[in-house]
Amino acid sequence: MSIRWFAIALACIAAFATAAPAQETRPTKGNTETQGPSSDMTAYVPPGTKLPGSFVYVYSFLDLRGDVLGDDLMSDMQDTLGASLRAAGIDNKVLPSKRNPEMGFTEDYEGNKNVGVAAAIKANAADEAATKARFRLIAFPANVTEMEYPAMQVFDIEWKLVDIRTDREIWSLTTHDKHSYVGLTGSKSRAKSTIKRVMAGLASAGLL
Repeated sequence: MSIRWFAIALACIAAFATAAPAQETRPTKGNTETQGPSSDMTAYVPPGTKLPGSFVYVYSFLDLRGDVLGDDLMSDMQDTLGASLRAAGIDNKVLPSKRNPEMGFTEDYEGNKNVGVAAAIKANAADEAATKARFRLIAFPANVTEMEYPAMQVFDIEWKLVDIRTDREIWSLTTHDKHSYVGLTGSKSRAKSTIKRVMAGLASAGLL
């Protein structure tokens, strides 16, 4: 991964980070798996907060790295996420970056690329209101590396959950994945593995 892309990822993650969590909540941290693919979680969930029965508006920036990770994998992750949320009793809308020009790359006068996270949220404010969304989930590929030896992809995805009523981030998760090019399984099974950890993280935080 280039230094420039890493800087873009950090800038974008900072852009959708919200104000400090409410004082009455207590942060919890955990790792949902100890071997293989892993996930690091931080939660500031107010007591009694649950996702089932609510609407979650998902901004997926995963398509931005489809050139490296594969468009099929990114699409399958988005589809699997939406289906998994619905199975848990959570209505949702997944908005892929490729369907919204506000979610693509922009370039400043120095040639640095940026991603319009804040602009996408602003542009979809009316749609969020129309769906009566209570929560906003943002998925962003924060770190993508292609290794030559051993031949594999190493990538992290940042997942951020915001309570729209308070505009506060109440949960975050970073999923870490390594996909070897040798014996690489289908995109659907790999997507399922990642989203399974996302759902496990939500459950661990008491949100399900």
